[in-house]
Amino acid sequence: MVCLILWFFASRDKMALNFNLRGSGMRSIFKVVFTVFILGNLTSCETVMPPQKFADLSYKHKPFIRFAVDRIDVAHKFIMPNLQKNIGAETPVKPSTVANQWAKDRLRAVGGENIILVTIAQASIVEVPLLVKDGIQGIFTNDQSERYDGTIEIKIEVKNKKGKQLGMISSKSNRSQTVPEDTTITERKKVWFELVETMMKDLDSSLEKQVHQNFQKWLY
Repeated sequence: MVCLILWFFASRDKMALNFNLRGSGMRSIFKVVFTVFILGNLTSCETVMPPQKFADLSYKHKPFIRFAVDRIDVAHKFIMPNLQKNIGAETPVKPSTVANQWAKDRLRAVGGENIILVTIAQASIVEVPLLVKDGIQGIFTNDQSERYDGTIEIKIEVKNKKGKQLGMISSKSNRSQTVPEDTTITERKKVWFELVETMMKDLDSSLEKQVHQNFQKWLY
């Protein structure tokens, strides 16, 4: 029973330790000391948790959007946010990778004179620190400590062989989610995954609608 109790508290604090050090003063000192004390008593009963698995985000189950064009090119032209922690590379599925997968799974060229250019203009999840209580009160509260702001933007252009733009549509999805101080890295990864999944659902619906409204002359 003692091992079970120790494992429960330590596993959460051990995994969330890197995130909880953003606090200040007595609250952070107390939590660090508590974590060190617990981990020091786990030499004989700590259990290794298996890594969390996330589904691959693909769109092969959806019908192709067929264009009467020669080919479809995909370009990545987004700039990482400055002075903010972009955690897109740490997520179970990278926003840029999923956006690229969407274009690969949903768009098809079936022959024609023009070219489709898909540009991934933005693809990031940024961590924003939030204000939390300090002092004695902070020790006994569990504040929302970070906010994750996700953005994915995709632009689709029709161009002729000389590079002249014949048509253009675009869509951007912004989603945010806050987390409390005691959120573990496993729980945070789930939040990041769901942000990417939700943003791509937004974009998939918006871009498909715009294609049928504005690109009718280039559809097959």
